[in-house]
Amino acid sequence: MDTNLAIPLGPRKCLVVFDYFLEASLEGDKAFIERSLKDSEKVQMEDIVLCEGVQRGIESPAYNGGRYAPNVEKAMHHFHCLLHENLLN
Repeated sequence: MDTNLAIPLGPRKCLVVFDYFLEASLEGDKAFIERSLKDSEKVQMEDIVLCEGVQRGIESPAYNGGRYAPNVEKAMHHFHCLLHENLLN
């Protein structure tokens, strides 16, 4: 499993800190670890493309909304509410 923490450094820049967690029984499986790191890198590169697209959209004059765009981000907002609730318990 990996997690990442995005630390804002300005309106168009951030630092992302990655943490990786591995079940102890897989510690010696170098092939699995290499595949996992490669897959994680692929997902991160895909996320960069998505985040940059969202940023362009937010900066466009067509965007008018708060933190969440209510008509298109209901699922994301719901997920974040569930995550917040779970982290409090």
